[in-house]
Amino acid sequence: RRAPAAIILSGGPRSVYETPAPSLDPAIYDLGIPILGICYGAQLMARQLGGEVARTGVGEYGRTEVTRVGEASLLAGWPDVSTCWMSHGDAITRAPEGFAVTASTREAPVAAMENLARGLYATQFHPEVVHTERGQELIAHFVHHVAGVAPTWTSASIIDEQVA
Repeated sequence: RRAPAAIILSGGPRSVYETPAPSLDPAIYDLGIPILGICYGAQLMARQLGGEVARTGVGEYGRTEVTRVGEASLLAGWPDVSTCWMSHGDAITRAPEGFAVTASTREAPVAAMENLARGLYATQFHPEVVHTERGQELIAHFVHHVAGVAPTWTSASIIDEQVA
């Protein structure tokens, strides 16, 4: 039986308003492990936990200036303004109760949010894309510092453990 140390809900081209929209059991947010929602994953998290996701009619595609808002655990050490990669049509317009908005853009009032007590984090932007400044650092920070996963793997260990 596997026991994940963290979960990352990835992005995708879908809308939370599609029928049927990709979904998951909301009980996942109560597992007690850190969860990072990216793009669609962030929108799904927001909607399932009582926030608002709107069809704004204005998408953000490509490099976008994102502004850090207040103190943020996930964005610790980030500059006040940086460039991130966006690719979305819907936008989180209100974070769920208990979440702090930690970044915004001109078109996305909730570009990042977090609920430290529950270990839930989300970015509307794509940290995995090379065009996001410090995106790889964000993912490493989430995995190593938030989730506490030590970087001890090697390509050989993955083959030994995963390929039978």
